[in-house]
Amino acid sequence: MIRSRIRQGLNLVLGKETVKEMMRIIRRQPLRFSEADLILAWFDANPRTGVMIDVGAHFGESLEPYLSKGWKIHAFEPDPSNRDRLRDNIDHRKISLYEIAVSDREETDVPFFASSESDGISSLSAFRETHQEVNRVRLSTLATIMGESKETRVDFLKIDAEGHDFFVLRGFPWERIRPDVILCEFEDRKTIPLGYRFEEMAEYLGDKGYQVFVSEWSPIARYGVEHRWVSWTQFPCRLKDTNGWGNLVAFKDGVSLSAATKYLRRFGT
Repeated sequence: MIRSRIRQGLNLVLGKETVKEMMRIIRRQPLRFSEADLILAWFDANPRTGVMIDVGAHFGESLEPYLSKGWKIHAFEPDPSNRDRLRDNIDHRKISLYEIAVSDREETDVPFFASSESDGISSLSAFRETHQEVNRVRLSTLATIMGESKETRVDFLKIDAEGHDFFVLRGFPWERIRPDVILCEFEDRKTIPLGYRFEEMAEYLGDKGYQVFVSEWSPIARYGVEHRWVSWTQFPCRLKDTNGWGNLVAFKDGVSLSAATKYLRRFGT
């Protein structure tokens, strides 16, 4: 009924033939898997006005749908250029935006790096020859920040810290808060030099009471281009390619996964 009314409205504004052509174009577009879309579908099926923590907020792409839903957002973006773009893209006055970097310890005056290859690989680690120091930042933990903000709940914890995701998790206040959904990135080629593999991060989440899924993508040939999605597998598992990368998606034990399963069926999973 709602879709029918939307289409009727578009017909009135744009004309039936224009709308038909738009629909033909949309149907020809290939399906593109996205962990962010899967999680958004889960929250659409389990609605609430929640709290999101976005570590590595980039331009605000991940947080924007939740801001539109009226959620409370804590966003962390230490890269000054990315932070400026985030402010341009969204109404940043409606979120708590932090310039600090998140880890499992407190420290000041820590170098932070960015690369001309891609605005998406800013990091506390210079893991590419193209990385250059762009900022000196304060390191803090989510336990400290959440304590300072008096936050008592987190519904969605999203982490994209370019190799430092496990340290962000280890600094979370698990003794008093457990998010319903957690999204974090893994890539062993990036994290082995930092002292951990993806299995250790997945096991850590399992020990905290989560069902952990490994969303694997093909090895990165070049940063800043579109990548190919490979598979979705419940942990424990092995990667299909040891050079692969991807995301861990963790759902708190006991929550329904029917909405996530419905989304995955579109991709034959």
